[in-house]
Amino acid sequence: MLNPEVAIPLAIAVAIPVALVYRWFQHRERLAELATERERPAVDAERMTRLEQSVEAIAVEVERVGEGQRYLTRVLAEKTKQEP
Repeated sequence: MLNPEVAIPLAIAVAIPVALVYRWFQHRERLAELATERERPAVDAERMTRLEQSVEAIAVEVERVGEGQRYLTRVLAEKTKQEP
């Protein structure tokens, strides 16, 4: 039987390289997954056009909401000025 003064450092000396090699293989697998995730199909022009039209429509609606808020604020401000 090995002396504990020799067995513990020996176990550590074996366990650390094994753990490092295991993590290295995991890292390589993760890098391979990331490389395949980047190879996505390009966005087609029709889909991009629809997206642009949707964003423009939303911008118009947001501007309308803003105009409504400005109008209401002006009306309420005038109303409070008229009341003594």
